[in-house]
Amino acid sequence: MFVSMLKKIIKDIVAFVIVMLIIAWVYNKWFFEADLQTHAEMINTIREVPEHTNILYLGESSNYTSHPSDTDKRRISAMIGDYYPQLVVGDITKPASHAGIYSAFLQAIPKSTQIETVIVTLNLRSFNAQWIYSDLETSLQKSLVLLRDYPPIVNRALLSFKSYPIISKAENQELIFDKWEDDTFDLPFAFPYKDVREWDEAMATKGAKDEQGNIDYKLTELACHYVKGYAFQIDTSDNVRIDEFNEIVEVAKARNWQLVFNLMAENVEKAQELVGDTLVYMMRENAKILKSYYTQKGVLVVDNLEAVENRQFIDQSWTTEHYAEKGRRSIANNVAIALQKWYAKDYEAYTPDTTALMSADSVFVAPYSGASTAFWQRTPAYVATTQIDSVFDAQPFSTTFVMSKESRLLYDKQSITIDVQHKSNTQGATAKLVIEANGEFIQKYWKSFDLNTNENKTNQWLNFHHRFTIPDYIRQADEFKIYVYNNGKPSVNIKGIKVVFHQY
Repeated sequence: MFVSMLKKIIKDIVAFVIVMLIIAWVYNKWFFEADLQTHAEMINTIREVPEHTNILYLGESSNYTSHPSDTDKRRISAMIGDYYPQLVVGDITKPASHAGIYSAFLQAIPKSTQIETVIVTLNLRSFNAQWIYSDLETSLQKSLVLLRDYPPIVNRALLSFKSYPIISKAENQELIFDKWEDDTFDLPFAFPYKDVREWDEAMATKGAKDEQGNIDYKLTELACHYVKGYAFQIDTSDNVRIDEFNEIVEVAKARNWQLVFNLMAENVEKAQELVGDTLVYMMRENAKILKSYYTQKGVLVVDNLEAVENRQFIDQSWTTEHYAEKGRRSIANNVAIALQKWYAKDYEAYTPDTTALMSADSVFVAPYSGASTAFWQRTPAYVATTQIDSVFDAQPFSTTFVMSKESRLLYDKQSITIDVQHKSNTQGATAKLVIEANGEFIQKYWKSFDLNTNENKTNQWLNFHHRFTIPDYIRQADEFKIYVYNNGKPSVNIKGIKVVFHQY
C-alpha cells in the first residue's frame, strides 16, 4: 500500500511539473512580451543597445535635459562619442534612476553584446533621504520585477503578488523625517545644528537675503532645499546607495567590463551663495569619500562635482543636475579625457563649432516706429552698427539691437560692454542708454544710463562706455534689447553702437 501511495505521489508531482512547464511555455510564447511592454517598458531601451556597442552610458534626466537656447541639444553620452568617433557609445537613460535601477538594467543586458566599458552616473544627491525614500521608488521597483533573473513565469507571479516595496507617501515622509533626525552631524569644527531638521528650521527662520539685504522668501525656500538635499554625511558601511553601487561593481567584474563612475556636477556655487561654507564642505567631503572608496575597488571615478558653473544649471529654483549645453559639454569632455586610460589611441580632440554664435540665431532689427533700419557688422568678437540716428521726442528710439531667446549669447556670457558714439548740439540733452529684457517667465527688466556725463562738450563726438554684468534671471528672457532713448526736445545724434559679449 505504501508503494502504491508513493507511486501516486510521484505521478502527481510529475504531472504537476509537466503542467507547470506547459503553462510556462505558453506564457513565454504568448503573454510575456505583452507584460514586458505594459510593466517594464525599459526593456525596449535595453534591447536597443547595439550588440557592437563599445561604451555604454547609464544615466537619468541629467543625460538628456537641455536648455531651449542650446545649439547642441544632444545627450552627454552622445557628446562623449564626439571624442571617440571610431567607437560606438550607447546609452540607457531613465528619469529618476539611481544605482539600484542601473544595477538591474546591467544585469538584464544580453551576454551577446560586445560592451567593453560601462559609465554609470554617480549622482551625489541620490544619497540623500529624499531620494532614498522618494515617492517614485515604488513604481521604479515595480518596473524591474519582470527583469529579474528568474524564469518569466516566476517573475510574473512575483509581480502579481506585489513582490516589491510598496510605501505610501505618508510613510515615505515619516522615513525622511526620521533619517534627518537620526543622522546627526559629525564635523571637525563647531556647528550650531546637530541634524538636518534643526538646520532647515534655522534657515527658514533666519531667511536668505537679496542683494539689498532684505529677506527673500523664494531664496529662503531654495536655501532650505539645498540644506535638505546636501546636508548629509555618507557612511560607506550603512547606506543603501553604497550597497547598490557595490552591486554594480560586482556585476561589472562578472561581465568583465571596465567600470567608470561619473560623479555629476552639483551647483556648489549656488550652495555657497545661499547656505555657506559648511554645506559646501559636506558636499566636497562626500565626493572625496565616494572617489576614494570606489577607486580602491578598481573603479575609474571622474570627479565632475564642480565642473559646471552656476549659470549653466537650467533649474535655478530647484536642486537638479540639469545642465545647459556648455555644462553637458564640460562633463562629456572630462569623461572622454578619463577614458584615455583604455582608449588613448582612439581619442580625438573635439572642438564644438561656435561660428553660428553671432549669426542667424540673433535678430538685429529696429522694431520701433520711426527708428532706422539697423546695418549691423557681425564678427565672432562683437556686433556693431555705424548707422547714424537722431533721437528726440518725436523719434525717441535709436537703431535697436534685439536678441531673440534662440540666441546663445546671453545665456553663455557673463557680461557685456557697450560703446555708444554720441553728439549733442545743445546742452541739457537727456539721452540714455537702455538695456531691456522681456519674457513670459521673467519680470520685465528695464535699466537706463545717462549718456551726458560731460554736458560742457557739445558739437563733438563723445564715447560712452559701459560694462553690464548679466543678472542670472534675465538669461531666460524671450527678448533682450539695447538702444538709446531720448524723449527730450534737444536731439542727440548716435553715430554707432558696439556690443561686445564677454565670458568674464
